[in-house]
Amino acid sequence: MNKLISPVCFQKENKENELLIFNKSYKCIKNHSFDISKENYVNLLNSKTNAGDNQTLISARYNFLLKDYYKPLRDKIKEIVDSVNIKTLIDCGCGTGYYLEEISRDLDYAYGFDISKDAIKIASKKHNKYKKITYFVSSSNNIPVKSNSFDCLLSVFAPYFNDEFNRIIKNNGYLIVISSDENHLIELKKLIYDNPYLNEHINKQLDKLESFNLISNTTLTYKVNIPNEDLNNLFMMTPYYYKTKESDYLKLKDIDNLLVTISFNIKVFTTK
Repeated sequence: MNKLISPVCFQKENKENELLIFNKSYKCIKNHSFDISKENYVNLLNSKTNAGDNQTLISARYNFLLKDYYKPLRDKIKEIVDSVNIKTLIDCGCGTGYYLEEISRDLDYAYGFDISKDAIKIASKKHNKYKKITYFVSSSNNIPVKSNSFDCLLSVFAPYFNDEFNRIIKNNGYLIVISSDENHLIELKKLIYDNPYLNEHINKQLDKLESFNLISNTTLTYKVNIPNEDLNNLFMMTPYYYKTKESDYLKLKDIDNLLVTISFNIKVFTTK
């Protein structure tokens, strides 16, 4: 069941750098050791500093997702996973585990990776409820797991890396990539910006996944009425938050609620 290899010495995969559990740590034969935290996650990054989104943004995302505005997407991902009889899955950029928790119910086991320790802490605190999931702090471009070890890799609003993903997924395995469609949150952008723009379509980036064949390309679109508190959380969990002037951000202050378009691209690939 264990698929981990030491991130310190995994350039050449062999028995010596497998990570196995000893007491409260993962260790390899060369004695590289990674402790299991009290929240049941493992930090596999060499750096001790926190990377990724900070606690404020992670909390905003967590609180927004708790309201299930994105439940149709979560249900659709699970439908796809169930339809192809996937038993092992790795979620790269798993955040607080919102999607992985539902998907894992019918899996044998799942790994969740995210570079943000704050996000992984929140996800792993629910370990007793979702025992099939193990969470790790790690970059998605350098994932310390064995080659050809997972049936499926999931990437939801996260960076994707052709070579690393292709290394991890089994032959004839699956890659599921979720991205924002062109009109995703368009009403929110019209409220905040004088000249709102459509989201870049991920089709322009498909050449980055040259090791995979696209077998399914669908769009999931619906509208939801979102109250002010949740609108602020939604805005804080988007990339727009980082590059918006305070004067524009304050336009949200006096809005009681807003009918918002939610639109996702759902792409399913197989390995070539």
